[in-house]
Amino acid sequence: MGPSGVPSCSSDAWYIDFGVGRLRFGAARYQTWRVLVISNSPDDFCGIRLAANDQVWAPTYYARTFLEILSGYNLAGSTVLDFGCGSGVLAIACAKAGARVVGSDINPHAVKLAKLNARLNDVRVEFLQSDRFRGLENFKGSVDLIVANTPSLPGRAAEVVDRENADAYNENGDGRELLDVVIREGVMWCKPGGMLLSCTNSEQNFKLSHELLRQHWSEISTVGVKEFEFDLPMLARYRDEWLSRGALFERGGLIFHKVEFFAARK
Repeated sequence: MGPSGVPSCSSDAWYIDFGVGRLRFGAARYQTWRVLVISNSPDDFCGIRLAANDQVWAPTYYARTFLEILSGYNLAGSTVLDFGCGSGVLAIACAKAGARVVGSDINPHAVKLAKLNARLNDVRVEFLQSDRFRGLENFKGSVDLIVANTPSLPGRAAEVVDRENADAYNENGDGRELLDVVIREGVMWCKPGGMLLSCTNSEQNFKLSHELLRQHWSEISTVGVKEFEFDLPMLARYRDEWLSRGALFERGGLIFHKVEFFAARK
C-alpha cells in the first residue's frame, strides 16, 4: 500500500489465476469469470482482487505503472474520473484511497466487469458506459483528477454494436484518437487546478502529444518514463510497421517501446 492509500505494484508484479468459477452477488448472476489477484509475491498482495473475461483487456504493465504513480498522491476526498476504465483496477485503487470515483468505458462488458470488481474489493465506484465524454455531462467542471490509460491500438473507430471482442473495443483510429480526445476535452471536466494523469508512447509520436498538451493545459510534467518489452499480443500485428518507422527499438535481441507518463494541470 502506498502512502496515499493507493495499492502500489512494483514493475515485477504478476498475476495469480485462481481458476474458473461462478460468482453471484444478490440477484445478479455472472458467467464464468477468472479471479485474479495483482501481486508482488505470494505473501505481499497489492490488495486488488480482479475478475476477468475475454471481452475486456486484463491490466498490463501500463496499469501497474499508474498504480505506482497514484500511490504518491493524496486522493482522500477528491473526485476522480477513470476514463476508459476497463477492468476498473485504477478506479478501485483510487476508491481505496478515499476518493469519490466515476469510471467510464465504451465497452459494456468492461462496465459490467468493473462493477463486479468493485464488489469484490468492497468499494463504491459509479461505472458508466460512455463513448468518449458523452454521457458524463453531469461531472463537467467538477473533477479533481482524470486518470486515462487510453489504448494505442490502431484500427476502425466503430460504433459499439459493431465490436465483437476486447481488441475491437480498443481500436481507436490512428492509435491516438482517444488520447487526443482526453487531452483536448478533459480540461473541461476538471475543476480549476484539476489534473489529467495519462501516458503517451513511442508509437503515438511524442512530439504530437507534447504539442497538444501545451495547447490545452497550463502546467505539464513528466511523472514517469518506462521502456517496456513489446510483448502485448494485441499489438503484435503492428510490430514490423512500427519497427520500420523507428517507433520501437531493439536491444539485446528484444523489442522495446518507450512510454511517457504525464500529469497536466488546468
